[in-house]
Amino acid sequence: MSWGTKTVLIIVIFIAGMMSLVFISMSQKIDLVTENYYEKDLVYQNEIDKINNTSELSENPEFIKSPGTLRIEFPANSIPDSGRVIFYKPSDDKQDKTFDLITDGNKSIEFNLNEYSNGFWRIKLYWSYNGQDFKIEDSFFN
Repeated sequence: MSWGTKTVLIIVIFIAGMMSLVFISMSQKIDLVTENYYEKDLVYQNEIDKINNTSELSENPEFIKSPGTLRIEFPANSIPDSGRVIFYKPSDDKQDKTFDLITDGNKSIEFNLNEYSNGFWRIKLYWSYNGQDFKIEDSFFN
């Protein structure tokens, strides 16, 4: 084989490799954390204020995980007026779940984790109490 043939062969192999990399990268699924992240970034100061309010509390809600269940337990003196709970699965946005926080005077709420797929989950808890908004996050493996 002459050097000209080898050069052409190397160029053809390089082009074929690049084309396969382009095809593979274009067929990958990319999930964004949220579809409208620019708008959410503009109002992120509200999230910071909620986190700061939470850090000023003497007691924070606790996330207690046991096999098959996750319980959120609020301090007895600060049962929320309203709020929501978001279960966020970073690897698959189609499995995310959002629930309105209904305590009915109970200091704990329980979620059945048997309905959730295995893997890493983040939980975000937003609640209001005495006119102030709060936020706390945690994560768990199911």
